Amino acid sequence: MKPGELPAAVFLMGPTASGKTGLAVDLCERFPLEIISVDSALVYRGMDIGTAKPDAEILRKAPHRLIDGETYTSRIHHDPGALPQRRRSR
Repeated sequence: MKPGELPAAVFLMGPTASGKTGLAVDLCERFPLEIISVDSALVYRGMDIGTAKPDAEILRKAPHRLIDGETYTSRIHHDPGALPQRRRSR
């Protein structure tokens, strides 16, 4: 990869219970990938019922980022001035 280039990204999207996690784990076993969960319910620590959160065995095989309250930061979190300014129209 050349300086300034971003790494390739693979996005798996689909309906609930369609096999996304299984496919992601298979891909991680074959390629040097990281799983970053973007399921809004999985970020809550202790909210395991009704979320299809990966079990300990799956997480050992293929760790998932942003599950169970894993800490992350964003530019907006640290700089409220980074939020877009909205104009009120009257």
